[in-house]
Amino acid sequence: MGNVNFAAQVLMQTHRSKAANWTEKLRRDAADGDRVYFPATAGELYSGVGTIAGDAIVIADCGAGVGLYGPYIDLPQGRYRASVEMDPDCETHGTVLVEVCTNFARHRIWSATFDLAALPKRRRQIRFTFSVDAAAVQCEVRLHCPAGTSAVITGLEIVAPRGTRLTHASASSGAPERVNDFDTAGVGI
Repeated sequence: MGNVNFAAQVLMQTHRSKAANWTEKLRRDAADGDRVYFPATAGELYSGVGTIAGDAIVIADCGAGVGLYGPYIDLPQGRYRASVEMDPDCETHGTVLVEVCTNFARHRIWSATFDLAALPKRRRQIRFTFSVDAAAVQCEVRLHCPAGTSAVITGLEIVAPRGTRLTHASASSGAPERVNDFDTAGVGI
């Protein structure tokens, strides 16, 4: 596996050996609004400190940086639910800062910290809600990781308000060049 460290190799092997396809299990319709699921490796989510392994982004005892960012989707005004989905069969640890940003992280809409080790093992998810006060372009979820963080990210789900249509087609390409900014001053990481 090249220059990937031992911890990353173990996490990758654990994730690859699973029989279930978690991406397919997570696709579902919502009665209260459109759900869009972005698989970790479908080209709309990125990582500055993770490694692609199978259908996931593996973050294994990483250096400080951005573990997940994307999908750069335009969102109409409204209140949204979202979750960063992780492989329940792989261990997680580290306290991460999750942000929802617009305009390539120039404007932060929402942020909070999460202890990955405290996530329920049966369904490892970082679940949160956020509001978009006015239509926003190039929206992304960013997961900032301090050194030593480990997780296997399988995707990101966004649930739109009732009557709002979201599609993969509204996602835009063009990830920013600088992804490892890690300014967590005052957020407890």
